[in-house]
Amino acid sequence: MTTEGRYIFDNSTILAKCYELLSVLFGDKEFARRIDPNDPHCTLAALKSRYFESSITRLMIEIAATVRVMQDQINLLPAESEERQIYEQRIQIVDEYDFDEFDPEDYKLRKVCNKIIHANSIKLMAKEGAEAHANDFAFLAGDTDKNINWKYHYGLARLAGKDIGKKKDWSMLLDIEVFATAVFDLLDWNRSLE
Repeated sequence: MTTEGRYIFDNSTILAKCYELLSVLFGDKEFARRIDPNDPHCTLAALKSRYFESSITRLMIEIAATVRVMQDQINLLPAESEERQIYEQRIQIVDEYDFDEFDPEDYKLRKVCNKIIHANSIKLMAKEGAEAHANDFAFLAGDTDKNINWKYHYGLARLAGKDIGKKKDWSMLLDIEVFATAVFDLLDWNRSLE
């Protein structure tokens, strides 16, 4: 989007951040499956503990803040401008996505971006891996039951904060894949959503 005298956005940069967010998220499963639980100096464990959560939250905030600024800039365009018309068509579709696992009908993309930006806490949810751990050699050979239990982050994040105006606590269970997909679908104007 190009707006005279305002911000200039490069949609491809935001789309690449959506890809990066999903890559880091989905890659966590393989990291967790390969971390040696018996090695206190495991490099993969050190990498994951140092960079996974900070990468996910940084990317979520960068994407959300950029989308919010972009939305405000698009709303300043004349209603008849092609960019605004394309945006408004696509946001109507994207706003129907189920962002929150508990309250799917209450969240539009703008509200989700605000929640990400203003969250006081973000907790990435984890679950038990069903597949064999890479170091569970006896199980992989079929000799024993699964001996190594491992957990990975599977795409849900509990966001919580305080609504300052209403002085009320809020929380949501954000589906990160739906968020990244919605932003991608909103901004990938070379692809039809119908």
